[in-house]
Amino acid sequence: MPSSSVTPRRRQRLALALAGALVLLAAGGAGSAQAAPSAAPATAYVADFGGTTVTPIDVATGTPGGAIQAGSNPAEIAVAPGGTTAYVTDANGGTVTPIDLTSDTPGTPIPVGAGPVGIAIAPGGRTAYVTSLFDDTLTPIDLTTDTPGTPIPVGTQPFGVAITPNGDTAYVTNFVDGTVTPIDLATGTPGSPIFVGAGPTEIAIAPNGRTAYVVDQFGNTVTPIDLATGTPGAPITAGAGVAAVAFAPNSGTAYVTDFAGDTVTPVHVASGKTGTPIPAGNGPAEIAITPDGATAFVADQSGGTVTRIDLQTGSPTATIAVGGAPYGIAIGTAVQKAPVAAAATSTTAGAVTSTTAGAATTTTGAATGHTGARTLMNLYGVRFTT
Repeated sequence: MPSSSVTPRRRQRLALALAGALVLLAAGGAGSAQAAPSAAPATAYVADFGGTTVTPIDVATGTPGGAIQAGSNPAEIAVAPGGTTAYVTDANGGTVTPIDLTSDTPGTPIPVGAGPVGIAIAPGGRTAYVTSLFDDTLTPIDLTTDTPGTPIPVGTQPFGVAITPNGDTAYVTNFVDGTVTPIDLATGTPGSPIFVGAGPTEIAIAPNGRTAYVVDQFGNTVTPIDLATGTPGAPITAGAGVAAVAFAPNSGTAYVTDFAGDTVTPVHVASGKTGTPIPAGNGPAEIAITPDGATAFVADQSGGTVTRIDLQTGSPTATIAVGGAPYGIAIGTAVQKAPVAAAATSTTAGAVTSTTAGAATTTTGAATGHTGARTLMNLYGVRFTT
């Protein structure tokens, strides 16, 4: 297991892996004439960890738009309340890039710790919290000024972060320690660590704020935590190579991505029982669910695609080619777009392929198989291989 410090050798190894393992995603546009502002539909935003961009996807049609520039190896993304700004962790840049979603324009990168990965925005949208994998800290960012605050010490190699709906507490997964650290956000004080499974990475909190689900990478399990008592429950066995988890609003169901199994496993929260796995793309990483709970979008890191899933039927409905190595994904509300060039043309990241219910599709030109595939944690030297 690697240490939490950033040695020159580790930096070199990381740089080589980042440069050689994945393909960059690129897009562009030109034009001059101005058009009237337009109302945009809800949009999913997917971060290409293999490159430097974020690709928007129209939630209603599944159509990808032109890539938006972010920082070096964007990992995770969070959209602020109101939907006008997204914040992207730049894993190899030590920064967070703000993106104006009304114009799809990146702002000045915000410096944080080494190896920023997880990000969550507190209710109200005034503060974001970012994990720094190699600094063992959680950094608050004042979103009214885009200024980082004093880092909060947590466990060894913190990865994911989630905040309770009331905004009182953040929970941070510590990969090496096998723990979750609760943090009182009013004081910035970490509490006693909660022991979970081996190699915890992503974490999500149920909409009612009572339960957190923690992905235990090395156990292929999800550990529930009773947030009223800070007590972990019995681990729930999910699919092969569990990667991320998200709760569907008002459904009582969580969905766990299975990176090595190319599936998404539903988990019924009340019983802790798993449902029939849903086919996804090649190497599913993070998952985002629409506010109405009807549709999930899954970033298929090894395949360079995003899979759209109808959660009512439990079936994939489209494979959306975005290229690169999509990892983090988030869904923003509709925003009023700034005026754009009427004659502008842009290169979209890819096409949409329809998917028949229950069947998996292969996108032409996409990577297939898991031989040599690396997820985000592989590149940092802390992730299982398949």
